[in-house]
Amino acid sequence: MKFIQRIDAETDDIVLAQAMKEYSYMLQLSALFVNLRPKWRLFSVIQFIVYYLLAIFFLITLLITATEWENDINNTTQAIHIAGFTIVVLIILTEFSVKRADFVDYLRIAANNYYIYSDGFQSKYATKWKKDIRKMKIMVLIFLPLYYLFCAFTAIYLAPIIDDLQGFTIKESYINSIYTRLPVPLVLPFEVNNNALHYLAFTMEVIMAVLLASVVAGADLALIFYGQDIAIQLKLLKESVQEIENRAFYQYKEINGNNKVKNLKQLYKDEKFMKIINKCIKQNVEHHKIICHAFDIMYTLSKWPTAAAFMVGSAVIALSLFSIVSTGRIASQLFSMELLLIEIGNMFIICWIGQQLTDLSAGLSYELYNTNWMQWNKSCKMSVLIFRERLKRPLNMSAGGLTPINMETFGT
Repeated sequence: MKFIQRIDAETDDIVLAQAMKEYSYMLQLSALFVNLRPKWRLFSVIQFIVYYLLAIFFLITLLITATEWENDINNTTQAIHIAGFTIVVLIILTEFSVKRADFVDYLRIAANNYYIYSDGFQSKYATKWKKDIRKMKIMVLIFLPLYYLFCAFTAIYLAPIIDDLQGFTIKESYINSIYTRLPVPLVLPFEVNNNALHYLAFTMEVIMAVLLASVVAGADLALIFYGQDIAIQLKLLKESVQEIENRAFYQYKEINGNNKVKNLKQLYKDEKFMKIINKCIKQNVEHHKIICHAFDIMYTLSKWPTAAAFMVGSAVIALSLFSIVSTGRIASQLFSMELLLIEIGNMFIICWIGQQLTDLSAGLSYELYNTNWMQWNKSCKMSVLIFRERLKRPLNMSAGGLTPINMETFGT
């Protein structure tokens, strides 16, 4: 277990409390961030291994099943659909486990509220922003897993009933080597010749449906919550830049006493005031560095899962549309429509978050330029120049380091 201890060396009570506060038990259920403390370590390791091996087994059986269907485009596309989701799930599980230390680093940053200004700056809108985000998180935390589970329920329970009512029920237990008595017909490594084996195969499919739904939902939640936290920090940074002179003026009054304070415009030639302005700029730089670090972690965690989601999503959308227009099976059309909505929704969420972070970070350069920097001394102007050079590079996400993640990509 030394290997596990080394992986989990940076995790402490603060990190675990932040994970529970933000995501409840969703990260544990999805095996994206399992509890590796001694009390839970064995259970968590077994959970992750079982998830991973089941996903690999399911992927192999789905790919074999897709090749075994003859002249049945509906079942073939269904198998390919779910195989695509399984590939994405495997990549997500791999990335979050390999880069666990990065995610721990982010949780610690979030637990420490990113950055606290020593000048006592408090945003006028922070409480409202955080309250709105909290409401959104609760809604997403409830709705998203339920929708994925509903899709799994449709495939497992509703589809067979609808097929039976339409007369599409397959009477044979086997076609080629495919066992057809399951919600998603599969090639199994054993022959099903009694009820016990049938229920075993059925239970395996139910477990896989829950596994796929929980992992994809967990990854969506992580990306949404992470992205919105960074968005709030960018808004706070923007407001602190806008209020930079007021922040400095407040500190100047505290140091010199209210009776000795001059008019703000008269302070531009006061070296003490200029030093405070420079200090405020440096605090903004420190805040921005922490935001950039958090964004880099987000980009590292999402780089390959988003690339897989884009590639698989494009294929699934095409296959879903083909299945909807080419079949008379309502069950197949319903399932394809649900998969279509999942993929379009996922791609929209990813692109919307990427666009939001790019726009907010790009706007910081304008806000800094819009200050009264021309009235400041040479030292302050130099700090502004250095800071603005960094702000010219906005926070840009990309899938696999190649495809920009923004609304333009979503539109194409």
